[in-house]
Amino acid sequence: MRWTFLLPSLKSLFYVYVFLKTSVSTIGKCICTTVVVILTSLLCFGSVHAQWSEVATNLLGKQDYQMGAIFHRGGVAWAGSHQVIWMSADSGAHWSLKFNENLGNDYINDINFFDEKTGIFCTHNGDVFLTTDQGTSWKLIHSSRGAVSGAFLANANTILVATGSGATVDATQDGGNTWTQVTLGNFVPCVKPLLGNSALTLAGNDPIAIYKTTDAGLSWTPTAGKIGFDTYSFDVVPCEGDHIVAVNEACNVSHNQLTQIFITNDGGNTWAVSNSQPLTAKSSSYFCGSVSMTTRAIFVQTTQNGVLRSTDQGATWQNIGGPSAIFDTRLVFAISPNIILAADSNGSIWRTINSGGDSITNIKPYEGLTITPPDLFGGDTLTNCDSPVVGISRFRALLCSFPKIDTQFVSGPDSLDYAIVKGIKDSLGSSDSIVLAFRPRGSGERNANYVLVLIDGTRIIVPLSGAGRNITFVEPVSKSVTVDTIGGFAHVPIQLRGFVKKESLDLLLHYDPKLRYSGCYSLGGKRLDDPSVSWAGRSKIHLDTADLRLDTISANAVFTVFPDGDSCFAVSIDSLTILNPLAPCLYSIGDGVPVQVCPPRGCSIMTLTNFLLHRWRPKVYIMPNPSSGSLSLYSEKDIGNSSISVTNDLGNVVRSSEKNILAGENRILETGLPTGHYIVTVSSADQSYTADFVVSK
Repeated sequence: MRWTFLLPSLKSLFYVYVFLKTSVSTIGKCICTTVVVILTSLLCFGSVHAQWSEVATNLLGKQDYQMGAIFHRGGVAWAGSHQVIWMSADSGAHWSLKFNENLGNDYINDINFFDEKTGIFCTHNGDVFLTTDQGTSWKLIHSSRGAVSGAFLANANTILVATGSGATVDATQDGGNTWTQVTLGNFVPCVKPLLGNSALTLAGNDPIAIYKTTDAGLSWTPTAGKIGFDTYSFDVVPCEGDHIVAVNEACNVSHNQLTQIFITNDGGNTWAVSNSQPLTAKSSSYFCGSVSMTTRAIFVQTTQNGVLRSTDQGATWQNIGGPSAIFDTRLVFAISPNIILAADSNGSIWRTINSGGDSITNIKPYEGLTITPPDLFGGDTLTNCDSPVVGISRFRALLCSFPKIDTQFVSGPDSLDYAIVKGIKDSLGSSDSIVLAFRPRGSGERNANYVLVLIDGTRIIVPLSGAGRNITFVEPVSKSVTVDTIGGFAHVPIQLRGFVKKESLDLLLHYDPKLRYSGCYSLGGKRLDDPSVSWAGRSKIHLDTADLRLDTISANAVFTVFPDGDSCFAVSIDSLTILNPLAPCLYSIGDGVPVQVCPPRGCSIMTLTNFLLHRWRPKVYIMPNPSSGSLSLYSEKDIGNSSISVTNDLGNVVRSSEKNILAGENRILETGLPTGHYIVTVSSADQSYTADFVVSK
């Protein structure tokens, strides 16, 4: 547990401060005496305070009955008492002074705001001050016999004021320029807004009842149920107008000497006692009359025992610590079920952010808000070439007040894939919708969030989870080919790898012009060359969807191959173009594929090739002839690898060797032959040559 409460200095432990207040109220209250023993409170409730932090010491000054109020609206908290109003823009953590003027002997009973800028405070003597600039300036808009409670209705110009012992509800619909009064019994202590121009007030004689208006305070209708006269405050969730909590502090005026919490679930027609505490000689009151209600919990402040909480509509109550206060005050306010502000009798502001140490879990940003569907684009898989998909989420709100919008945006790793076509303007209403568009910039899951930020800092999030269709990698593939016959056919295979469905496509075939190109043919024998794009060394190949094979070779480029020395011929397949207009969104195309077409190799291959192609026979002769012993063989053409033998007149081979015979001079014999007549024979792979020569010394 993190302890944020610090006991005061040791010096304060030696003092017992007894605050004795004796007064006779204008409504016939008996003498009220409140005794607060500081030392006892510290010793008894120090551990209870553990999850509360004192955020502003003596901010409001020492409190008296019918003095002080705390309120929160639009992300801004307000606290006031005596002649000061303070504001906090961070849920009560820090405070700045917004009103400090001389009110004489008057003091503040109630604070109410329409939004983060426009609000009123009501004083005990009957003045109502209005601000429209978040407390920078204030204007007196009403004076009456009393002004113990105020409320805004449907707009910032419609205001109700309960006058307490003035026994009226004063109403304006023009921002305070003109007022009407309706008298209700002899005591009207509190007024609360419902939705629209409806509101509730407590009023009557003894006992008192709930009155309801549906016409902005011009007329009021009482309900049948009755509760004790000394009920200073009640609260209601405006969108749940039938469920009301009222606190009767019974400061010596209760006939049954009980201080009680009353609950109604039918708008005030019947009441049940939710909690009851007896008055004693030592204590003239147990409950302060201060109550704050959320959709998940009710909070009631006491004069002796901190704050009580109910999470079951008043069936049971739990003490959550926090400060105690004097009776007839409004010094507790629940910003949420877990964030509560409260002031003590010394005017110090306390705050808890975990409901006093027992957090309420599973809290939705706004309990009365539903979003249908709660997320968008979960079933959409697109490419970035597709038309954007539009998704709509509808907001239906049964809210106590409709919060203003601070901002709205799309965030997350793939936020650029989403666009707000229509957002929510100004305030979140009872029926709103957002329209978003999705167009993926990549493949796979595309995650983001639509974020709606309300003026109080609440973030309402709609997950966005579309998907981009995977980009398919495709490429042409082939393999090198070697032929074993001069003038044989080479079939260069063309395969398209990676396709998952058939497409129509083009590609280019580049080849060495020394190859004799016979055309490109599908497996069914269809000629695939585009006759309009073809010249030496290049041909455009077109495959229809029917020609494309997904798992094997789709076509063959056919060449007739004649050798050209020992070199292979280069062929490449590249410039793949997929004719589907969505191809850039569907496919990533690899590089072209180079292959080689290799002719046969061996002795006299070129001689045979030249003979087959050109009918060339090379001329072979011996020089010098006669020879003194050395000998060269001259040829007009390359013969290639050949075996050379020299025989004498007797037919005996006297010399033999292997040599690559090229065009021109080829040295075949140096010295060593005796004088005589000889025959030299040159044999290549395809033919042989003979010549006579004479050795003369």
